[in-house]
Amino acid sequence: MSFSGRRPDENEPKRRSVCILSSSTGPYHMARYQALAELSKDFRVIRFAPRRAGYLWRDPAGDEQRDFDITTLFDKPLEHVRSRKLAAAVNDSLARSGADVVVAVGYSNRGMRAAARWARRNGRTSLMTTDTWAGDKKRLWLKESLKGRWCRKMYDGMFLSGSRSRDYFVGLGFPSENIQLGMDVIDDRHFREGAGLARSRSRELRTRLGLPEDYFICVARHSPEKNLARLLDAFRMYRERDGRWGLVLAGDGPLRRDLEQKAGRLGLRDVRFTGWLDYELLPAYYGLAGALILPSISEPWGLVVNEAMACGLPVLVSRKCGCGPELCLPGKNGYAFDPWNVGGIAEVMLRLSSKECGLEAMGRLSRDLVEKYTPRTWAASLLELVQHSSPKRTRARQP
Repeated sequence: MSFSGRRPDENEPKRRSVCILSSSTGPYHMARYQALAELSKDFRVIRFAPRRAGYLWRDPAGDEQRDFDITTLFDKPLEHVRSRKLAAAVNDSLARSGADVVVAVGYSNRGMRAAARWARRNGRTSLMTTDTWAGDKKRLWLKESLKGRWCRKMYDGMFLSGSRSRDYFVGLGFPSENIQLGMDVIDDRHFREGAGLARSRSRELRTRLGLPEDYFICVARHSPEKNLARLLDAFRMYRERDGRWGLVLAGDGPLRRDLEQKAGRLGLRDVRFTGWLDYELLPAYYGLAGALILPSISEPWGLVVNEAMACGLPVLVSRKCGCGPELCLPGKNGYAFDPWNVGGIAEVMLRLSSKECGLEAMGRLSRDLVEKYTPRTWAASLLELVQHSSPKRTRARQP
């Protein structure tokens, strides 16, 4: 089953009630659910906790404008919830919901595994969403074999991010006809409109925010897998080779102080650390940038690429980002690079920031490409998977 994003036909069979599990909720979750509510009223959300540690956005579930129900199991960060209590709460909540279809996010969390077991035990349709893929991290044969067995037993369908994720699960033995693509989306309108407004006030905002005239922006948690130390080395090389743009690092995390000290040791005066940026501010930083760069050495998808493209930016994307095949077309809307090769990173930065690159055309193509990945296409594709999935005839033994 391939990604289509089509609106379900009104003559199709009546939709079944759906329960979507969520570890926590951020603004992009809420945009997806709101789009789903515009197509179907037969769903509800069970979230484990309002947020996860390290994510400072306000709780969007308190918005009175939402058109769907959310049940919150624990009123504290997810990391503070014991896994046994979480599994018990998930079972109780699903039993009360009476859902026909259960949608879990991944299988690493005990609460998500409990949801899949509940669905299988009660003869309900069990679906999973994830964006993991083979090259995202080191894989061990035995663990992969057990993972494939679990997925084949416990899920009737999968809602995946893109081609890399599909190929991974097909390789684990999951039937390709029970896979739907297109689950990694953002609120494109929020970013597109916010970036446009920022550009209309460019001079004022650059002065107030202390931003250079031209810059690469990297929006990422300051943690090892984001590879920001190599990015700083590459940026020094870029500047030594007469690159003119600055670099803005947006985000926070355990490595922030180390990275700031490294930038100081390297004498990088044109690097700006913003810290955590509120969701409402992000479009302005994208809108005033020249391009996004994401140098991760491990990245299941990379939603910041979607965000930047919705803002009309060219993108420089590590080959370890799952979104690469779908969102980064080398030479057309950006370039892909080897995240371990510092010289290679500097080279694509030089290439993109050159006068001959055609940034406006690249930005327009980015906007066109990301239109296939919106809350509206997410909702339509999930409903398509729901309508074409049915529970396995025999119950799986409980692992």
